[in-house]
Amino acid sequence: MQIEKFSFEVLKKDISKFDYHYATEPEIFQQFLQFLPDIGNFENAIQYRNEFPLFRKELVDCLIDQYHKAQVIPRNKVRENIDLLNLNNTYTITTAHQPTLFGGPFYLVLKIASTIALSKKLTRQFSGKYNFVPVYVIGGEDHDFDEVSWVQLFNKKIQWMHPEKGGPVGRLDHKGVEHALKELNEILGESQTASELFSIFQESYSKTHTFAQATLHWVNTIFERYGLVIANFDHPISKNLFSSLMKEEVINKSSQILVQKTQDKLGKMGFAPQAHARPINLYHITNYSRKRLIPIDAQTIEFEKDKSLPLNEVINDLAKLPQNYSPNVILRPLLQETLLPNLAYIGGGGELAYWIERKNQFNHFKAPFPILIRRDSVSWIEPNMLTKINKLGLDPLHFFQNTEDIVKTLLYKKSKIDFDSRDEIQNIETLIERICKKADSIDLTVANSMRAEGTRIMKAVQQLSSKVLRAEKSKSDRSIAQIENIKSKMFPDGKLQERYEGFIPLYLKTEGEIIDFLVENLDPLSPEWKLIYL
Repeated sequence: MQIEKFSFEVLKKDISKFDYHYATEPEIFQQFLQFLPDIGNFENAIQYRNEFPLFRKELVDCLIDQYHKAQVIPRNKVRENIDLLNLNNTYTITTAHQPTLFGGPFYLVLKIASTIALSKKLTRQFSGKYNFVPVYVIGGEDHDFDEVSWVQLFNKKIQWMHPEKGGPVGRLDHKGVEHALKELNEILGESQTASELFSIFQESYSKTHTFAQATLHWVNTIFERYGLVIANFDHPISKNLFSSLMKEEVINKSSQILVQKTQDKLGKMGFAPQAHARPINLYHITNYSRKRLIPIDAQTIEFEKDKSLPLNEVINDLAKLPQNYSPNVILRPLLQETLLPNLAYIGGGGELAYWIERKNQFNHFKAPFPILIRRDSVSWIEPNMLTKINKLGLDPLHFFQNTEDIVKTLLYKKSKIDFDSRDEIQNIETLIERICKKADSIDLTVANSMRAEGTRIMKAVQQLSSKVLRAEKSKSDRSIAQIENIKSKMFPDGKLQERYEGFIPLYLKTEGEIIDFLVENLDPLSPEWKLIYL
């Protein structure tokens, strides 16, 4: 495998406006950040994190209990890293993602690999002075099961149909997953790598009771050699430490106005608001339900479409059973940053777009705001696809244009005729307008007639240009079909590969080596798009 790096300009039309600008010029968001995403800021980030409370013993106890419940014994580098979290010179680099069926789209693996890669880079940079532990937080308190219950593999979608959903996805049991496992086994094939990978997933679901536990189990098996620590903060220990902040949110309803003020500032810069902040950004949860807390008046709280309770009863219940309450997307970042000795959060453009709305909220709750770092993005080219691209006289970058422009490039290379007539049409349009402006001062009727005639001429020119292009296309039907086929593989369903295809096909094709390759070659502090040649 080889990797080639390009400017994010290549992806400009394929990612959001915020994502592009944060990847290429994060300094324009300086007022919304504690530190810019630069390796030179990590020493300052360490001093800053030390100004806030650290709960190292509680964190380690929480982690050990989670591993135990997931039937995983932390070994070697994982055990070492969990022990290191007790030390005052140990800090974390963190990413987070919901549990997803068999890994879901490829970007989950990219987030984890980016986190490990940055931790290794920082360990080299500050050798002997600080320890850096990569952490993956399982966002198991989300409720959108439909979003995480599928995976796309080899042009086939595997869907987990669970008979009961609506509560936190991480707490769901494994009802119905055996059908998804059966489909996975049929798709994977009979190679040694396929058998080993299927055994990992099968064991993860057979030895555990919940979706979050199964996720911890299989992610640990694949990434344990890198020392990845996996956390799930849907846990009594973490919720107990977070309870005072949840109480403040219920009583003072602080987050909404703070987040909305930041969203207004970002809106003036042309960036749309992300998550909707509510008066109270908490849920009451059970294994199968998730009820939003809605203030009815100053002293009454409704549990969405259920019951209403006096405010003091909700506060008492929250103090006694904090594990029954869950932060929504507005408060969730505060939970992990309160618990972890964290320096940086690694996420995709969509995630960072809502994280960047949070700094004032973090300041209000006296919580440390991490360095925000965009995860690595990759696309990949298989050998047979590259051969076809080369035979067409094109290169992979051409396929990040729209299909019509790729075809024009192909036809130009064949006939040496530039089929893009936009410049010529613009010149004709300018000439017509200059003539009409001269007529404006003489006779408006004549001028309007000339403009109408000019419009007719423009349409005729455009039609002639299209006829020439169609005539040349007819000679290249087979090549155009190949372009369309390659384009559909590089942008399946019109999406970037990493947002569509699961990691499993690449894992099989490389006999598992794709994981090592990513960890060794990714660098989220280097904001470049990576193209992998398999």
